[in-house]
Amino acid sequence: MENMMAYINIGTSVMLSVILFMAGVAKISDLVYTEQIIRKFAFLPKEIAPLIKVSLPVVEITIAIALLFPFSAAYATLASATLFAMFVIVLTIAFLQDKDTPCGCFGASSQERITGLTIGRAGLLFSASILLHLSYLDPLSWVTIGSFLFALLGCCLTLWTLLISSKTNAINTDEVANF
Repeated sequence: MENMMAYINIGTSVMLSVILFMAGVAKISDLVYTEQIIRKFAFLPKEIAPLIKVSLPVVEITIAIALLFPFSAAYATLASATLFAMFVIVLTIAFLQDKDTPCGCFGASSQERITGLTIGRAGLLFSASILLHLSYLDPLSWVTIGSFLFALLGCCLTLWTLLISSKTNAINTDEVANF
């Protein structure tokens, strides 16, 4: 059982690492497009777009690399959870404002519009990061219990967003197939 959990943890770390690395590289490869997408999120101050366009991909790549090393993985899981939580918040705000904005998740290579499924994916990645972080903690500590409740909250918010999405914009079956 312990070996199986180790394999699941390694697999989850690698999955999160690959996703973050690909997203960071895609954003860095076209900084002009990355800044355009950031500016489309009208609730963010326009002055910070140049800072975000450079720092976000660097942070994503740094977290991706840190997830692969045992000495930094526990901290990297918290960093990735924080990043995915911010993504969920930003995507949800844009979705609820009915902005027809591409998510920009993978830079110019993804023109996908923000939908409930986009938010759901970010929510699942947030939950995976939190649950992976739990594996580094003492099972009976308050931090572990709090992290578990935080992950549970993330799952509930993800399901809530998908429910809202299905009621406001009928979920397209092609969209589900691409999920």
